[in-house]
Amino acid sequence: MTSRPAAPAYLSPVERAIWEETVALVATLTPARFQALEAYAIERARCLEAEAWVRAHGTTIEIRSDKGEIKNVIPAPQLRIAREAQDRALRLAAALKLRQRGES
Repeated sequence: MTSRPAAPAYLSPVERAIWEETVALVATLTPARFQALEAYAIERARCLEAEAWVRAHGTTIEIRSDKGEIKNVIPAPQLRIAREAQDRALRLAAALKLRQRGES
């Protein structure tokens, strides 16, 4: 069994968990793939954190006046953050040629 490098120390706990889960799926971990895996873990964690915020708070934000009256309703920025982070993570996954466990 080939030894896999540890996650970079500065990754958050969520990013580190994604790294640990994903590193075994990378066929060959070259320096360029190491950086791509690092970016993948960060983007995937960002997506998950933004999605968790949306589940907890909803898809819109109400803008209120000083009197508490709703002046406007806007989409939560976390929707865009989640979508963009997911798009980047999917592109990185393709670049890494991530494979399912058991695939050759």
